[in-house]
Amino acid sequence: MTTNAYQTGRLDLPFVGHCTFAKSPVCLDWNAIDADVAVIGVPNDMGTQWRPGARFGP
Repeated sequence: MTTNAYQTGRLDLPFVGHCTFAKSPVCLDWNAIDADVAVIGVPNDMGTQWRPGARFGP
């Protein structure tokens, strides 16, 4: 078997890989950031109803 679904599938879906703001590249080295503004995300589960704890995580 030379290929699998991961290699040939769509990897541009919103739930695949790291989700970044405006699909910007991920910077893993914080010392290499050359920016005036940074946007930090907060996990939010949109698959639940409006209940505290389940939606906003721990």
